[in-house]
Amino acid sequence: AEGIDSAAHRGALDAKGKTVAVWGTPLNVVFPASNRELAEQIKKHGTIYSEYLPGADTMAGNFPERNRIISGLSEGVVVVEAGSKSGALITAQCALEQGRELFAVPGSPHARRSLGTNQLIKSGAKLITETEDIFSELPRLRNEIAATQFRQLPDMTDMELRMVDLLTSGPLQIDQLCRETELPVSELLEYLLALELKGIIQELSGKRFILAQQ
Repeated sequence: AEGIDSAAHRGALDAKGKTVAVWGTPLNVVFPASNRELAEQIKKHGTIYSEYLPGADTMAGNFPERNRIISGLSEGVVVVEAGSKSGALITAQCALEQGRELFAVPGSPHARRSLGTNQLIKSGAKLITETEDIFSELPRLRNEIAATQFRQLPDMTDMELRMVDLLTSGPLQIDQLCRETELPVSELLEYLLALELKGIIQELSGKRFILAQQ
């Protein structure tokens, strides 16, 4: 769609990230047609998904129907703007039914396009004004971003990459790392020191280690 949906996809692409578009049309139909260039970029650097076969009729009901897939693929849903009858509210409801985190950006109480988001916040959606608000609820996302950057460093060994992958899920104690890597403690400590000197990990109290935040 136009507006925030398109902006979200473009933002991910501009940041050299991956993005997934879920269409309410068959894959051979770009809607709206003005998004054709964006669709080509998503094909190259992400994924386009549709549950409708090529040649199938495009009906208005397809779009709210596909919203359950958008929320289902996500760890959380952010509603930036929504009027009182916005389709984004359907996605928000699907997110709640699927046990996903729900976030909303507040707006002026006098703005029609914020009526839906403000109501979501009143009903329990988490209010966000910056990305840190999302990371505090879903810390693994921050780790994923850091891990992606670390994996691209040119001098990483296979074992160092393995440790980055292990720490993406959160802090681990040294005995857990020993168990997962099957390394003796002395050798593991050498790897951990090397990663710490590179600024890739940080040591916490209790011999726990986490990925350094970028």
